[in-house]
Amino acid sequence: MFISEEGEKYVKKEDIKNKYAKNSLKIIGFEEKKSEYAVTPDYKKEFEKLMKAPSQKIAIAKKTNKKIIIDGNIDEYSDSNKYTIDETMNVPAGGVSKVDPKKQVLNSIFYLLWDDENLYFATNVSDEYIVNNLTPEDKSGFYRTDSIEIYLDPEKAGINDKLMKLAIIPFDTQNNVQGTRHEDSNSGAIEETAPEIQLASNKTNTGYTIEVKIPFKYLGITPKAGINLGFSTTIHNSNKKDAAKGEYVRENLLSWTNLPEIWSNKELWGTLELK
Repeated sequence: MFISEEGEKYVKKEDIKNKYAKNSLKIIGFEEKKSEYAVTPDYKKEFEKLMKAPSQKIAIAKKTNKKIIIDGNIDEYSDSNKYTIDETMNVPAGGVSKVDPKKQVLNSIFYLLWDDENLYFATNVSDEYIVNNLTPEDKSGFYRTDSIEIYLDPEKAGINDKLMKLAIIPFDTQNNVQGTRHEDSNSGAIEETAPEIQLASNKTNTGYTIEVKIPFKYLGITPKAGINLGFSTTIHNSNKKDAAKGEYVRENLLSWTNLPEIWSNKELWGTLELK
C-alpha cells in the first residue's frame, strides 16, 4: 500500500482504485464512503457569502451641530459611533505581510460625523513606529509608507461620477500632513483637485491621529439623513525606522473591509449612512 505524505498523511485517490491498496485499507478498517465535506453548490454559495461579509458592514455618521475644528484633536467626536480596524483585518495582497498581534501593535479607531456642508472623519491609529520618509512632492507614493486611505462612492446616492479615494500621509519628511486623491474621478494633490478639504494630524503616545473635513460638494450630493455612500478605510504600515527618503517600505495593509483588491473594487466596500 502506498500512502503519500505532505505535512500530514493522506491516501491518494489513485491509490484507492488499486485493488491491493483497497484490500489493505479494508483490512485496517478503512471504510470507503461519500465525503461529508464535499463542496456542494450550497456550500460554495455560503462560503462566498462569508468571504464577502466585510463588504456588508455599515458605518453610521451622526449629524452634528458642533463647530468642528480640524486640528488633529479628536475629542469633538465623543458623540460619534466608533469603529475599529484591528490586527486581524489584513488585506490579502502580494508584497505585504500579515500583522502578528503577538509581536506588533497596529490598529485604529475611527469616527464619522456630518453637517449641512461637510463629512468629518477622524482616526486614532496605534502604531509602534511612525515612518515619515516621503517628501511633500512625493505624496502620490503614499502606499510606500505609513498612511491611511478613505474611500467614498456616492453612486449609492445616485451620483455616478464623483468617486473619491483620498490618501493621507500623517507626516512627511518635514512633519507635515499631506493628502492626495488617486485613481478616482479627479486624481491629484488635494491642493489642486479638492482645495477645500482640510487635514490635520498629531503624534500621540501610541501612534498618531488624523482628522479630515470633506465638503459634500466634491461628492456631488446634498446631504440629508438616510443617504448612503460606499465607504471603506485602510491603513498602510511600515516598521523601518531608518527608511531612506522615498524608499518603498510598506509591510502591512489593514482595512475595515479586508478583502482582496479592496483599493480598486468599490463593490466590496461597506456602506456609510448619514443619520
